[in-house]
Amino acid sequence: LGKMKGMGKVVEWSVRDEALIEGTHVSTKDGSKRIEEITLEDEVLQFDMNTREFSYVNPDKHQHVVRDESYKFEHPQFNQHVSPNHRMIYEEDGEIKECLAKDFVPSPNKFFLAMENKRIPSTEVKITHEKHEPKNFYCIGVPGKAFVVKDENGNKSVTGNTMHVEGISKLFKAFCKEHPRI
Repeated sequence: LGKMKGMGKVVEWSVRDEALIEGTHVSTKDGSKRIEEITLEDEVLQFDMNTREFSYVNPDKHQHVVRDESYKFEHPQFNQHVSPNHRMIYEEDGEIKECLAKDFVPSPNKFFLAMENKRIPSTEVKITHEKHEPKNFYCIGVPGKAFVVKDENGNKSVTGNTMHVEGISKLFKAFCKEHPRI
């Protein structure tokens, strides 16, 4: 029984490591709101990765983390400043996919998702990795696994939320495979 103690730390780390820089605006039913001001009572605009539908829901998580490195994804119609393990949502060959910001590799058949059915070619997005003094980052969780953020130019785009249940399940299965005797 005591052998599973470490798994809780793995899950806690994974759930807390995906975040957007303080000041990022989230689309809510009542307008745009800074991510650090979001509450579990707010209705945020989520994107359901399975149905590709947008709807307003209450977040089930809101967390604060501090990070000393980040990734900036910059384009005139798409800007996100995220932690290295933030889940980036994109379309590839007609399928909605996700990967960690630090692992994202642009290609001609990958597109970031923006509102009004805009697709931003990933090859046109400048991606910058930065190491910096510790900064505040925040994350929220929604059932559809993604939500809508708004940049300083008013452009709205889809971004990933905190690790979802399927992600935790994958982590747990990987942990069990590595530690079969536990």
